[in-house]
Amino acid sequence: SGNVPFGTITSLHESPLRFGQLAVGTDDGLIEISRDGGNTWNALTSPIPQNTKRNELLWVSEVLWSHHHEQRLYVALNGYRLDHFDSWIFMTENDGRTWTRLGGNDLPCEPVNALAESASREGTLFAGTDGGAYVSFNDGSNWSAIHPDLPAVPVHDLVIQERENELVIGTHGRSIWVLELDAMWKHWDASELWSDAIPAAFVLSEIETIEFDEQWGERGWSWSEPRDVTADVDAFSPEPITAHWVITNDSTETTWIGDTIQLFRGWQSLSIPLKLQTSPEVEFIQPGSYIVSLYTDSATPLATSSLLIGTKDD
Repeated sequence: SGNVPFGTITSLHESPLRFGQLAVGTDDGLIEISRDGGNTWNALTSPIPQNTKRNELLWVSEVLWSHHHEQRLYVALNGYRLDHFDSWIFMTENDGRTWTRLGGNDLPCEPVNALAESASREGTLFAGTDGGAYVSFNDGSNWSAIHPDLPAVPVHDLVIQERENELVIGTHGRSIWVLELDAMWKHWDASELWSDAIPAAFVLSEIETIEFDEQWGERGWSWSEPRDVTADVDAFSPEPITAHWVITNDSTETTWIGDTIQLFRGWQSLSIPLKLQTSPEVEFIQPGSYIVSLYTDSATPLATSSLLIGTKDD
Protein backbone atom coordinates (compact mmCIF):
# COMPACT_ATOMS: atom_id res chain seq x y z
CA SER A 1 0.00 0.00 0.00
CA GLY A 2 3.05 2.29 0.06
CA ASN A 3 4.28 4.61 2.76
CA VAL A 4 1.83 6.09 5.27
CA PRO A 5 3.16 9.62 5.88
CA PHE A 6 3.79 10.59 9.50
CA GLY A 7 3.20 8.54 12.61
CA THR A 8 4.84 5.43 11.15
CA ILE A 9 7.54 3.55 13.09
CA THR A 10 10.53 3.23 10.79
CA SER A 11 13.04 1.58 13.13
CA LEU A 12 12.84 -0.55 16.29
CA HIS A 13 15.75 -2.02 18.25
CA GLU A 14 16.20 -3.82 21.57
CA SER A 15 19.44 -3.44 23.49
CA PRO A 16 21.70 -6.52 23.30
CA LEU A 17 22.93 -5.65 26.82
CA ARG A 18 19.65 -5.08 28.68
CA PHE A 19 16.45 -7.04 28.32
CA GLY A 20 13.43 -4.85 27.56
CA GLN A 21 15.41 -1.72 26.71
CA LEU A 22 13.85 -0.55 23.46
CA ALA A 23 14.25 2.36 21.07
CA VAL A 24 11.99 3.40 18.21
CA GLY A 25 12.21 6.04 15.50
CA THR A 26 9.42 7.34 13.31
CA ASP A 27 9.02 8.98 9.93
CA ASP A 28 8.07 12.27 11.58
CA GLY A 29 11.30 12.62 13.55
CA LEU A 30 10.35 11.13 16.92
CA ILE A 31 12.89 9.11 18.94
CA GLU A 32 11.57 7.33 22.02
CA ILE A 33 13.04 4.79 24.43
CA SER A 34 11.60 2.32 26.93
CA ARG A 35 13.38 0.40 29.67
CA ASP A 36 10.45 -1.73 30.77
CA GLY A 37 9.67 -3.68 27.63
CA GLY A 38 7.47 -1.00 26.10
CA ASN A 39 5.08 -0.34 29.01
CA THR A 40 6.26 3.26 29.31
CA TRP A 41 8.10 5.48 26.85
CA ASN A 42 10.22 8.62 27.05
CA ALA A 43 10.67 10.96 24.09
CA LEU A 44 14.22 12.14 23.42
CA THR A 45 15.19 15.57 22.18
CA SER A 46 15.99 15.39 18.48
CA PRO A 47 19.66 15.78 17.49
CA ILE A 48 18.50 18.37 14.92
CA PRO A 49 15.67 20.86 15.58
CA GLN A 50 12.55 19.73 13.71
CA ASN A 51 10.26 22.23 11.97
CA THR A 52 6.92 20.95 13.26
CA LYS A 53 4.94 23.99 12.10
CA ARG A 54 5.70 23.29 8.44
CA ASN A 55 5.82 19.50 8.86
CA GLU A 56 9.43 19.55 7.67
CA LEU A 57 10.37 16.55 9.77
CA LEU A 58 13.33 14.27 9.26
CA TRP A 59 12.84 10.55 8.84
CA VAL A 60 14.49 8.48 11.61
CA SER A 61 16.01 5.77 9.43
CA GLU A 62 17.80 3.82 12.19
CA VAL A 63 17.95 3.53 15.98
CA LEU A 64 20.66 1.20 17.29
CA TRP A 65 21.68 0.35 20.85
CA SER A 66 25.38 -0.38 21.30
CA HIS A 67 26.76 -3.87 21.93
CA HIS A 68 29.44 -2.39 24.20
CA HIS A 69 27.87 0.46 26.22
CA GLU A 70 24.41 0.01 27.73
CA GLN A 71 23.49 3.71 27.60
CA ARG A 72 24.84 4.37 24.11
CA LEU A 73 22.29 4.88 21.34
CA TYR A 74 23.09 5.53 17.69
CA VAL A 75 20.56 7.35 15.51
CA ALA A 76 20.51 8.03 11.77
CA LEU A 77 18.30 10.76 10.30
CA ASN A 78 17.28 10.95 6.65
CA GLY A 79 16.13 14.16 4.99
CA TYR A 80 15.82 13.13 1.35
CA ARG A 81 12.08 13.93 1.30
CA LEU A 82 12.96 17.54 2.13
CA ASP A 83 15.89 17.72 -0.30
CA HIS A 84 18.35 17.59 2.62
CA PHE A 85 21.16 15.23 1.66
CA ASP A 86 23.48 15.50 4.64
CA SER A 87 24.75 12.27 6.21
CA TRP A 88 23.30 12.61 9.70
CA ILE A 89 24.53 10.04 12.23
CA PHE A 90 24.40 10.86 15.94
CA MET A 91 25.23 9.21 19.26
CA THR A 92 23.95 9.86 22.77
CA GLU A 93 24.91 8.30 26.10
CA ASN A 94 22.54 10.29 28.31
CA ASP A 95 19.05 9.75 26.87
CA GLY A 96 19.33 12.51 24.30
CA ARG A 97 20.29 15.37 26.61
CA THR A 98 23.40 15.78 24.47
CA TRP A 99 24.22 14.38 21.04
CA THR A 100 27.50 13.86 19.19
CA ARG A 101 27.54 13.92 15.41
CA LEU A 102 29.65 11.16 13.86
CA GLY A 103 31.70 11.54 10.71
CA GLY A 104 30.27 14.77 9.41
CA ASN A 105 33.46 15.63 7.52
CA ASP A 106 34.27 12.16 6.15
CA LEU A 107 30.93 10.94 4.87
CA PRO A 108 29.69 12.34 1.55
CA CYS A 109 26.39 14.20 1.32
CA GLU A 110 24.25 11.08 1.02
CA PRO A 111 21.15 10.33 3.14
CA VAL A 112 21.84 7.57 5.67
CA ASN A 113 19.51 4.56 5.56
CA ALA A 114 21.09 1.94 7.83
CA LEU A 115 23.60 1.41 10.64
CA ALA A 116 25.32 -1.64 12.10
CA GLU A 117 27.83 -2.14 14.91
CA SER A 118 30.24 -5.03 15.35
CA ALA A 119 29.61 -7.03 18.52
CA SER A 120 33.14 -8.47 18.49
CA ARG A 121 35.13 -5.33 17.65
CA GLU A 122 34.36 -2.28 19.75
CA GLY A 123 34.36 0.96 17.81
CA THR A 124 33.58 -0.61 14.43
CA LEU A 125 30.51 0.91 12.78
CA PHE A 126 28.99 0.50 9.34
CA ALA A 127 26.70 2.94 7.54
CA GLY A 128 24.55 2.41 4.46
CA THR A 129 23.61 5.49 2.45
CA ASP A 130 21.95 6.37 -0.84
CA GLY A 131 25.40 6.12 -2.45
CA GLY A 132 26.95 3.00 -0.92
CA ALA A 133 28.35 1.64 2.34
CA TYR A 134 31.04 2.97 4.67
CA VAL A 135 33.03 1.72 7.66
CA SER A 136 34.53 3.41 10.71
CA PHE A 137 37.05 1.79 13.06
CA ASN A 138 37.00 4.55 15.70
CA ASP A 139 33.40 5.03 16.85
CA GLY A 140 32.43 7.08 13.82
CA SER A 141 35.15 9.72 14.02
CA ASN A 142 36.50 8.76 10.59
CA TRP A 143 34.92 6.81 7.73
CA SER A 144 36.06 5.19 4.51
CA ALA A 145 34.36 3.44 1.60
CA ILE A 146 33.78 -0.17 2.51
CA HIS A 147 34.87 -1.96 -0.69
CA PRO A 148 35.60 -0.99 -4.31
CA ASP A 149 33.50 -3.83 -5.74
CA LEU A 150 30.29 -2.57 -4.14
CA PRO A 151 28.48 -0.46 -6.76
CA ALA A 152 27.36 3.10 -6.08
CA VAL A 153 23.84 2.05 -5.15
CA PRO A 154 21.43 2.84 -2.29
CA VAL A 155 22.07 0.56 0.70
CA HIS A 156 18.87 0.02 2.68
CA ASP A 157 19.92 -2.58 5.25
CA LEU A 158 23.04 -3.84 7.03
CA VAL A 159 23.28 -6.98 9.16
CA ILE A 160 26.37 -8.64 10.64
CA GLN A 161 26.35 -12.44 10.70
CA GLU A 162 28.56 -12.81 13.76
CA ARG A 163 29.24 -16.55 13.47
CA GLU A 164 30.70 -16.24 9.97
CA ASN A 165 31.97 -12.69 10.59
CA GLU A 166 30.25 -11.41 7.47
CA LEU A 167 28.48 -8.15 6.72
CA VAL A 168 25.28 -8.66 4.71
CA ILE A 169 24.42 -5.60 2.61
CA GLY A 170 20.92 -5.12 1.21
CA THR A 171 20.76 -2.74 -1.76
CA HIS A 172 18.02 -1.14 -3.81
CA GLY A 173 18.11 -2.78 -7.23
CA ARG A 174 21.52 -4.49 -7.05
CA SER A 175 20.73 -7.56 -4.95
CA ILE A 176 22.39 -8.63 -1.68
CA TRP A 177 26.13 -8.45 -1.12
CA VAL A 178 28.16 -10.31 1.51
CA LEU A 179 31.49 -8.94 2.72
CA GLU A 180 33.92 -11.11 4.69
CA LEU A 181 35.18 -9.01 7.58
CA ASP A 182 38.20 -11.13 8.53
CA ALA A 183 40.42 -9.24 6.09
CA MET A 184 39.67 -6.01 7.95
CA TRP A 185 40.79 -7.10 11.39
CA LYS A 186 43.05 -10.11 11.08
CA HIS A 187 46.08 -7.82 11.42
CA TRP A 188 45.33 -6.95 15.06
CA ASP A 189 45.26 -8.84 18.32
CA ALA A 190 41.73 -9.75 19.38
CA SER A 191 42.14 -7.90 22.68
CA GLU A 192 42.86 -4.56 21.01
CA LEU A 193 40.23 -1.90 20.56
CA TRP A 194 39.81 -0.60 17.05
CA SER A 195 40.13 2.94 18.38
CA ASP A 196 43.66 2.05 19.50
CA ALA A 197 44.59 -0.06 16.50
CA ILE A 198 43.78 1.90 13.36
CA PRO A 199 46.77 1.33 11.07
CA ALA A 200 48.90 4.43 10.64
CA ALA A 201 50.73 2.94 7.66
CA PHE A 202 49.87 0.90 4.61
CA VAL A 203 48.98 -2.77 5.27
CA LEU A 204 49.26 -5.57 2.71
CA SER A 205 47.94 -9.02 3.60
CA GLU A 206 49.51 -12.36 2.73
CA ILE A 207 48.97 -13.71 -0.78
CA GLU A 208 47.65 -17.24 -1.16
CA THR A 209 49.71 -19.69 -3.21
CA ILE A 210 48.88 -19.59 -6.93
CA GLU A 211 48.94 -22.77 -9.03
CA PHE A 212 50.61 -22.27 -12.40
CA ASP A 213 48.62 -23.41 -15.43
CA GLU A 214 50.04 -23.95 -18.92
CA GLN A 215 46.73 -22.72 -20.32
CA TRP A 216 47.07 -19.26 -18.81
CA GLY A 217 46.25 -16.66 -21.43
CA GLU A 218 44.46 -19.00 -23.82
CA ARG A 219 41.12 -17.98 -25.25
CA GLY A 220 38.05 -19.82 -24.03
CA TRP A 221 36.49 -19.26 -27.46
CA SER A 222 38.03 -18.12 -30.71
CA TRP A 223 36.23 -14.78 -30.52
CA SER A 224 36.85 -14.12 -26.81
CA GLU A 225 39.67 -12.20 -25.19
CA PRO A 226 42.28 -14.07 -23.12
CA ARG A 227 41.32 -14.14 -19.47
CA ASP A 228 43.32 -12.05 -17.04
CA VAL A 229 45.44 -13.99 -14.57
CA THR A 230 45.87 -12.25 -11.22
CA ALA A 231 46.72 -12.82 -7.58
CA ASP A 232 44.33 -11.18 -5.12
CA VAL A 233 45.43 -9.40 -1.96
CA ASP A 234 43.73 -7.26 0.71
CA ALA A 235 45.18 -3.86 1.55
CA PHE A 236 44.57 -0.94 3.88
CA SER A 237 45.59 2.53 2.77
CA PRO A 238 45.46 5.42 5.27
CA GLU A 239 44.99 7.89 2.40
CA PRO A 240 44.23 7.93 -1.35
CA ILE A 241 47.35 7.11 -3.38
CA THR A 242 48.57 6.24 -6.87
CA ALA A 243 50.92 3.25 -7.01
CA HIS A 244 52.27 0.40 -9.13
CA TRP A 245 53.38 -3.21 -8.60
CA VAL A 246 56.98 -4.45 -8.81
CA ILE A 247 57.93 -8.12 -8.60
CA THR A 248 61.36 -9.42 -7.53
CA ASN A 249 62.58 -12.96 -8.21
CA ASP A 250 65.17 -15.09 -6.38
CA SER A 251 67.94 -13.46 -8.42
CA THR A 252 66.82 -10.01 -7.15
CA GLU A 253 65.72 -9.04 -10.67
CA THR A 254 62.85 -6.56 -10.50
CA THR A 255 60.09 -6.03 -13.04
CA TRP A 256 57.28 -3.49 -13.14
CA ILE A 257 54.02 -5.41 -13.68
CA GLY A 258 50.66 -4.01 -14.72
CA ASP A 259 49.48 -0.44 -14.98
CA THR A 260 49.36 2.31 -12.39
CA ILE A 261 46.53 1.75 -9.91
CA GLN A 262 44.44 4.10 -7.77
CA LEU A 263 43.79 3.26 -4.12
CA PHE A 264 41.24 4.95 -1.88
CA ARG A 265 41.45 5.36 1.89
CA GLY A 266 40.38 2.25 3.76
CA TRP A 267 40.32 -1.50 3.17
CA GLN A 268 40.13 -2.76 -0.39
CA SER A 269 40.86 -5.81 -2.54
CA LEU A 270 43.65 -5.48 -5.10
CA SER A 271 44.57 -7.66 -8.07
CA ILE A 272 48.22 -8.27 -8.95
CA PRO A 273 48.60 -9.06 -12.67
CA LEU A 274 50.75 -12.12 -13.34
CA LYS A 275 51.37 -11.08 -16.94
CA LEU A 276 54.79 -9.56 -17.65
CA GLN A 277 54.17 -8.12 -21.10
CA THR A 278 51.49 -7.81 -23.75
CA SER A 279 53.57 -7.62 -26.93
CA PRO A 280 54.92 -9.13 -29.03
CA GLU A 281 53.61 -12.09 -27.05
CA VAL A 282 52.21 -12.65 -23.59
CA GLU A 283 54.59 -13.96 -20.94
CA PHE A 284 53.35 -15.06 -17.55
CA ILE A 285 55.26 -15.25 -14.31
CA GLN A 286 56.69 -18.74 -13.99
CA PRO A 287 56.56 -21.04 -10.93
CA GLY A 288 58.82 -19.90 -8.10
CA SER A 289 59.07 -17.65 -5.06
CA TYR A 290 58.77 -13.89 -5.46
CA ILE A 291 58.50 -10.68 -3.49
CA VAL A 292 55.71 -8.37 -4.62
CA SER A 293 56.10 -4.69 -3.72
CA LEU A 294 53.82 -1.70 -4.08
CA TYR A 295 55.58 1.55 -4.95
CA THR A 296 54.57 5.17 -5.20
CA ASP A 297 57.06 7.77 -6.44
CA SER A 298 59.42 6.93 -3.58
CA ALA A 299 62.39 4.59 -4.00
CA THR A 300 61.23 2.75 -0.88
CA PRO A 301 58.33 0.31 -1.32
CA LEU A 302 55.08 1.19 0.39
CA ALA A 303 54.51 -2.47 1.32
CA THR A 304 55.70 -5.95 0.34
CA SER A 305 54.29 -9.46 0.41
CA SER A 306 55.53 -12.91 -0.57
CA LEU A 307 54.14 -14.65 -3.65
CA LEU A 308 54.54 -18.36 -4.31
CA ILE A 309 53.54 -19.78 -7.69
CA GLY A 310 53.47 -23.55 -7.53
CA THR A 311 52.67 -26.40 -9.89
CA LYS A 312 50.20 -29.26 -9.76
CA ASP A 313 53.01 -31.56 -8.63
CA ASP A 314 53.96 -29.40 -5.61
